[in-house]
Order: sequence, then C-alpha cells, then structure tokens
Amino acid sequence: MVFALALTLTTLSSIITDPLISSLLYATLGLLATASVVRGIVANAAAPRGPWLAIAAALLLFMVTAYLRTEDQTLGDLTASRSLVPDAVGFPAYLILGAGLALLVRHRRKLIGGLVDLSLDAAVAALAAMSLAWVFMASPAMAGAHAPLTVKALFILYPTVSVLMVTFTAQLAFTGGGTGDRSSLRTAMGAMTALLIGDIVYTLADARVWDAPTWIVNLPYGIAFSLIALLGWQPAFALITEPVPRSSATARTLRLPVVSVALAIPALVAAFRKDTFEDKVGLAIIVLLLAVVGTLRTSRALRAEEATQQVLAFRATHDQLTGLPNRSAAADHIEMRLRQRLTADASIAVLFLDLDRFKLVNDTYGHLLGDQLLISLGERISALDEPSTFSARIGGDEFVMVLDRVDGADEAVLLAETVRGRLSEPLRIGDIELPVSVSIGVAFADASDRHLSADELLRDADTAMYRAKDSGRDSVVMFDSAMRDRVARRLRVETDLRHAIERDELAVHYQPIVRLPSGAIVGFEALIRWHHPQLGTISPLDFIPVAEETGLIVEIGDWVLDTALGQLATLRRNLADGDRLTMAINVSTRQLLDPIVPRRIAALLAHHGVPGERVFLEVTESMLMDDPAAKLELLNAVKATGVMLSIDDFGTGYSSLSYLEKFPFDRVKIDRAFITGLNRSGGTGRPLVAAILAMADALGLDTIAEGVETPNECDALESLNCGYAQGFLFSRPVPPDQSPQAVMRWGIAQDNGGGAPELAQFTQ
Repeated sequence: MVFALALTLTTLSSIITDPLISSLLYATLGLLATASVVRGIVANAAAPRGPWLAIAAALLLFMVTAYLRTEDQTLGDLTASRSLVPDAVGFPAYLILGAGLALLVRHRRKLIGGLVDLSLDAAVAALAAMSLAWVFMASPAMAGAHAPLTVKALFILYPTVSVLMVTFTAQLAFTGGGTGDRSSLRTAMGAMTALLIGDIVYTLADARVWDAPTWIVNLPYGIAFSLIALLGWQPAFALITEPVPRSSATARTLRLPVVSVALAIPALVAAFRKDTFEDKVGLAIIVLLLAVVGTLRTSRALRAEEATQQVLAFRATHDQLTGLPNRSAAADHIEMRLRQRLTADASIAVLFLDLDRFKLVNDTYGHLLGDQLLISLGERISALDEPSTFSARIGGDEFVMVLDRVDGADEAVLLAETVRGRLSEPLRIGDIELPVSVSIGVAFADASDRHLSADELLRDADTAMYRAKDSGRDSVVMFDSAMRDRVARRLRVETDLRHAIERDELAVHYQPIVRLPSGAIVGFEALIRWHHPQLGTISPLDFIPVAEETGLIVEIGDWVLDTALGQLATLRRNLADGDRLTMAINVSTRQLLDPIVPRRIAALLAHHGVPGERVFLEVTESMLMDDPAAKLELLNAVKATGVMLSIDDFGTGYSSLSYLEKFPFDRVKIDRAFITGLNRSGGTGRPLVAAILAMADALGLDTIAEGVETPNECDALESLNCGYAQGFLFSRPVPPDQSPQAVMRWGIAQDNGGGAPELAQFTQ
C-alpha cells in the first residue's frame, strides 16, 4: 500500500506541469520515504540505529536539494553564474547516505579487514564510473561550453558517488545471510540503482548532452524514493543489520565480476574513443589511480591468501580445541623419530593417555565445562618438563606424548608413572574442582624394531592404554606382543560372531538344577556355547562381552530364548512329569532395553506352548545398578508376560537387600564365590551363605546355589536348608540330546519335594 502510494506520487509529480504542485508532490514523496525509514527503525527495533538515521537524514537533504533546484533553475546552466546552493546541500547528502550504507556493511560484516577490501573494490568501481563520466559527460560539456571548473567537477562526482552507493549496497547484499532478509536487500539494491540512473540522466541533461524532459529526469529519483518507502515497511527491515560470518563466500564470488568489469572499462574507453587532450589527461589520472588501488587490492589479496594458507595448514595439523598438534601431526613426528632412531641407535617411547571418567564430567556439568577440562589438561601436558619433544591431542579425551632419549622400556614406564602422578592433581574450572586421573599405555621402540611404523606404535600404545583401563584405570601398562595377539583374536571373534548363527556354530547346552537333598531335577539352565571351526570352542567369557559391546547380544539372546523354550517344550511333551520342569534363561541388559522384548517373550511362550511360570529369566545384580527406577519398569513389563524372574550372581554387587525388596524377583542364585568358601573351615563362607538363605526365606524367595563341585559343599548347603543347587558335582552342561538322559538318571522332582517319580520311556 505504501509502495503504491509512493508510485502514485511519483507519477503525479512527473506528469503535472505546474512546478509548484509538482514540487509539493515530490516533497510529499520524500517525507513519505523518510517517515517509512523512521517507522522501520522504531517498529523493528533495528540496531544499530545510527546508519538508518543517517539514511533518513540524507533523504531529507535530497528533498531540500530537489526544492532548491526547482527554485534556482540550475538544470542545464553551464555558466559561471550557476547557483551551487543545491549542490552544496545535495552532495553532502550523498556523503551521509554513503556513510550510512558503509556503517550497515561494517556492522553486518563485523570485521575491519573485510571493509578495507570492500572499500578498495568500491573505489575500483567508482574510478571506472569516473572514466565514463569524464569521457561521455564532462568532456562533451566542456567542449560545448565554457563551464567553470566547479560545474565540470559536478558532472564527474555525481555519477561517481552514485556508483559508490550502488557498490556499497551490493556489498551489503553480497555478504549473504538468510533467506528472510533477501527481499529487503533487493529493495535497497533497487533503490540505489534507481538513484544511479537518475544521476546519470540528470548529468546528461545538465551537461546538455541529452535534451531530456523534466519528468524523465525526475522519474528515477521518484522510483528510488518509492523503493525506500517500501523498505521501511518490509518485515525483514531489521534483518539487514544482522551480522553474518565473514566466511560467507557470496561477497567474494559476486564482487569478482564487478571488479573485473570495472577494471576493463577504462581500457575499452581508451580503445574505442577518439580522445582529446583533456580526455587523455583525465583517463591517465584515472588509470593511475586504478593502478594504485589495484596494487593495494592485489597486495591485500596475496597477504590474505598467505594467511589463509597458514591457517589451513595449522588446522590440518592441530586440534581446534586445545591448539595442540593432532593425530596426523603426531604420526608424522613419530615417523620422523623412528627414522632418526635407525641411524642414531636411539629409542623412542609413545605414551597414550586417556582421561578417566570423562563422560561422567560431560554428563554432570555439560560439554562446555568438559571442553574447558580438556583445554586445561592439554596445557598441563604441554607444561611437563619430561624428556618429551612432542605432545598432541588425537581425539576425544585422548592425548599422546612422545618421549626421546629413553634408556630402555623400564625407564619409559617410570617416566609414564611420573607423568600420571603429575597429571592426577585436581583441576579447578571456575568454581568447580574436578578430580583428574589418566590411564596410560606405553609402547617402546629401539633400533631393533626396524620395521615398526608410526601407526603401529600408536596402535600398540592405544592397546596398552585399554589394558590399563581394564585394570582399574589410573595406571600405566607397557605394551607386549601378547596384547596384540589378544586384540587380533578379539577382532576375529567379533567378526566371526556376526555370522555364527547363520553358520550354525552356536549351540545351547543345558545344566540340570537339582533339589536338595534328593538330587531330583527341577529344571535346567540354558547356557550358550560356540564351537568355532578354526579356533575351536570359545568360552562365553570371551564372546559374550563382545556380543554385549557390539549389540549382537540382542540377536543372540533372542535366538537362545527361542531355542531354550523349544527344548523345554520337547521335554514337556516326551517325558512323564515333564510339565514339572523349568527352564532358566539368561537375558542381558541390552535385551531388556529393547521395548519389544515383552511382546517377543509372550509370542515365544505362545508359539512353543510353554507356561510362563515354568520359565525363569535370569538377570545379573550388576545390571540393576544403573538407573534402578527404569530397570524396575522394564522388569515389571517382562513379569507381566507371566514368566518368573531370578537374580543371578547374587552378593557380588551392591545394595543387594534393597534389590530383593524393590524388584519382582522369585528366585535368588547364590554366586559361586560364596559356595567355594564352604570348603574352608573357620572361614566366612558358611555365615555369608546362611545370611543370604535367611534373607531370601524372609522375603519368600527360592534359592539356588550355583557352582557346586564337591560333596563338602553339597553337605554344607543341605545342612543350611538350601533348596536347590547346580554344578559339576551333579552334571556339566549337556547338549540337548543328552538332557533327557540326565532326567532319567536323576528323576524329576515332585512339587512337594518328594523323591523321584517313575519316568516314562523317553522317545526321540
């Protein structure tokens, strides 16, 4: 609506021949544009206000200039009597407008260096415009009349400063930014372009090069005022001053063709224009100025390129957070030291440092404080006066130190212990004091290790660091070749475990659970086994942690659950009293965290036709320690499927009594560590087992002693009234085809605790 009103005023002021009415309409248009800018400042809370106020002041001066020109009738007057009063007001208006635009660009770009380059580019464009103004406006005017020097200068200056306005506005748009401010930037660019066209038309008319009617002279100015009025009402008005990163490539990309064209203009003018002496002098001065400005711009561009290359080189070899060299630089330095070692018979030690419990710091205090901790630790590492020529951060909370002049592996370990001790002093970040400890792996190389590479040495130190972590943290471990073999085996295990199910390499064996004192079988525990075609039988202690870490435990656990329930269904169908048997199946934390597990359990129970009360899902006490409230919700969901729950390895964790009270367990399995204590007279094994049995009995829970291997242990458990047991004393875990024979040997326990019943003939 405002834009339509402004265009209407522009049209009326152009077609109405009455000078007074036309001037009033033009003045109204100027006031409308000024008021719109002020409105935009207030309504959008534009900041900073200074540039916009300068633009508003320039608009008022333009309006005064237009009035004075109408009164003085200076258009086309090339005589010495020409009044310079309108120009004395109008030209400062251009300077104020340029200052406002320059301040907007400076605030948007925020960096002085970028403004210097911008100004040089603007100067190139202005000089190119000056060459055009000189040849096509000033020179014809001077040839056609004896105009004074001041008038001739005006013919050059007005188009030149208009080009500067367009250039500044273009640079404002070229800074990039978001899509929200593009409409306002285009509007501003259109207004400055209309202003430039108006100045060119006015200069041509004023120099009598073109006998243009008054309405054509005024029309571009009216369009410029109309666009400025529209700008003040656009919602994105304030976004023009939003700072944008200097890294925006838009400015440099779009400025290049502008500057290139501007530099070519004087050459084209010189090639196709039959110059007078005055033209030659003017062009020579302009070309000289262009050469100076171009030299300055080129010099700055070369320095900026050199600085950019230095920054890129630094970033490629250094960590952005701590400023320390990065992994790539560490590998290069180690490689250099390894080559020197071969010629100088020297040695080298690499210390691989990992900050202990860093995740806990991030989770507790946030990543910002975690970053500050890494920076402080990096500074502390750099300040160590050990015989280290190099320190680096190679990622996360991991650092590397390279020790030279180390006299043997033993000294390397001693130096690493010294480093560990000095780094273990608490660090204060603001008001927070953080305890610090590091785990350090050490890899050593001397002249005898001729084929060792930097990557291999780093890998060996990393391997030793993980061994230090496994040893309880805050320790130093020296690498040995056995670690490499273990790592290679673990990788082989992880790789082959992914295909073990599809290759039919996994099996489930079943260990009987017996009732004391009769020895009759009440059920089985399903235990997974892996027979590798090349590595042989792999212990669950070796591959279950790998499965847990990689997430394969979910797939494997689901397969074990399905297989064990199928075996229980077979025993129930083929054995007399087989419906009395139970099946204990271990489930992992990763399995329980899967939200579909309860539905999967219910579906498998229905598929195999097994009652839930005959299935015990065993969870370890340790898995309950992390977020007990969430684990309680998970276990309640599993319990709702009808299965029973058993807590495994009881007594090895923490707060055991509270777990038994809070969680919906039906059975307690006493860890073997307590059972072996029953063999030692005068030891604490018997009182501890008695206490666990009494606690479980008070809570109404069944108890199973696992790992029973000797008659003494069995007798002790019987004397303590332990209800059930399992272990090698009764039977090792057996393949599924042997579990019926185990039942036939021991019998199936009656629910009332009686002896073994008669068994029906087992059918395959």
